[in-house]
Amino acid sequence: MTDPAPSTPDPTTTDLALPDALTKARYASLRTFRGDGRPVDCPVWFTWSDDETTVWFRSKADTPKIRRIEVDGSVELRPCSWRGVVRPGAAVVTGTAAVVDPAAAAAATAEGRLRDRYGWQWYTTPLFRIPFTHTSKLDLPLRQKLHLIRTRQSHDGSCLVAVTVAQPRARTVDSASSTPHSSSGLR
Repeated sequence: MTDPAPSTPDPTTTDLALPDALTKARYASLRTFRGDGRPVDCPVWFTWSDDETTVWFRSKADTPKIRRIEVDGSVELRPCSWRGVVRPGAAVVTGTAAVVDPAAAAAATAEGRLRDRYGWQWYTTPLFRIPFTHTSKLDLPLRQKLHLIRTRQSHDGSCLVAVTVAQPRARTVDSASSTPHSSSGLR
């Protein structure tokens, strides 16, 4: 009896799945790139689509992070702590980021998933000063802050970003240099 020929994996289902470490993480370190190629990391709250080919997060619209994404959508995501600390050897997911049109069908799905994933924190964190975080609505009067919390509205001045996963195999971060390396050795 001979062994059957090995099957070719379907890249649309197996290779693009998000690593368990990322789907189990509460925060992801988002790496964007400056015009000269230097990376900039920052922690974000995130969620993903059912097929795990899209990751969504929300950010203030006028941040350097969003400007970098508008110029070059190449990004990397890796699990991290709330302060953005990435463990050595953490899985890296690469993709292309773009700001989502608020009227798009995916926007409602993403908003619902972000609300479900982060609960009360989703509405309250942007409204109050919290050490080591950037908040978007510190200048609002308390009455308006409470109204936003009660009505569970997205904050004006923020935008939803979709990252289309493009990385076909697991990559790890070299603990000495924090430089991502693909399993094939190519970058």
